[in-house]
Amino acid sequence: MCKFFNKLFLVGCIMKLCVNSYKIIIVPGMGGSVLYNANHKKIWPPDIPLNLNEFNINFDHSNEPIIPSNTDSIIKRSMGNIKDINIDTLTTYAFTKTIYYSTMIKYLEKEKHELFALPYDFRYILFESYHKLLFKEFKSFLEKKDDKFIIICHSLGGLVLHHFLTNYTTPEWYQKYISKIYFINVPFAGSPLSLYTIYDGLHKNNSRLTKNNKIIDFLHKKIKSLYLFSCFYMSLPTTDDIFFCKDNTRYNARNLQNLFQNNTTSSKMHKIFDEIHLTHRNKGINLPINIIYCTGINTTTFYDYDAKIMINTNGDGIVPIDSMLHPKSWHPLPNFIHIPDMEHSKVLGYLPLLKMISNNKNNLLY
Repeated sequence: MCKFFNKLFLVGCIMKLCVNSYKIIIVPGMGGSVLYNANHKKIWPPDIPLNLNEFNINFDHSNEPIIPSNTDSIIKRSMGNIKDINIDTLTTYAFTKTIYYSTMIKYLEKEKHELFALPYDFRYILFESYHKLLFKEFKSFLEKKDDKFIIICHSLGGLVLHHFLTNYTTPEWYQKYISKIYFINVPFAGSPLSLYTIYDGLHKNNSRLTKNNKIIDFLHKKIKSLYLFSCFYMSLPTTDDIFFCKDNTRYNARNLQNLFQNNTTSSKMHKIFDEIHLTHRNKGINLPINIIYCTGINTTTFYDYDAKIMINTNGDGIVPIDSMLHPKSWHPLPNFIHIPDMEHSKVLGYLPLLKMISNNKNNLLY
């Protein structure tokens, strides 16, 4: 009997050794990275009592963002550090009522995968002066490793990775270092809620739509420059569909500039968005790609600000379904995986999804 159990134990160990482990990089969404100030002190996620004064951003006379002088060293320090996206705290949960990456990280580590991250400052990510530093370090990080990486992107993180691959690399390069990408609830064609955040801060009129978003209302009162965070401009809607009405004018991505014309900084930021990001969203990535999209939750797709009318469509609560399915225009065509009745961030702890990633499959494992 003893010999039998010894053999059984040996077989179990061999089977465990035969299970494939992978090098996996997680690219978080908006608000999903730890941020540091000039003294390398963590300022996000905030501790209690909340002190968000350092979170504000400033611009110089040329309308360029004043990025901290130690940004390069902060990027190098954070690059690959999985702890810098494990942001789940009592404070972030109080803000969002959601657990973000901790469940995913714990599961994949338990399955013996080697985990890394691409943390980034979501305030500055749209600006070339910032993301050139970030992408240079990320490129170097990938090139130093022996194996290919699987990359998991959530929300805004998908736009960050897409911009990196389509503007700063070649197919020959990324095929050498990346084996597969999972895009999870990525706003490829934008999210109208980003415009809501910008416009609400731009006009300092928090009494209109903020009743539908207490978090933004609270943050606008604490962070004066919230509406200038480039992450919101990066995720503006990109289609020709009407998604905003103001003073009897119906706005789409092409005439949105008129909304910002009286504010030099926001006008410039929209121009960056329009020229750099909007024109490159149709570029496909020649890699095995899984597009995971969630539906079944009312999601803002259009609103009339003055009339206080919000129109909802199907989506994940943050991103409309059409935005997540925008890669249907890509070549080659990715693999699409639908998860019904699931919210934008809650899916990150969805066991069938975690099993699929852990086993490097192209379908959910129940």
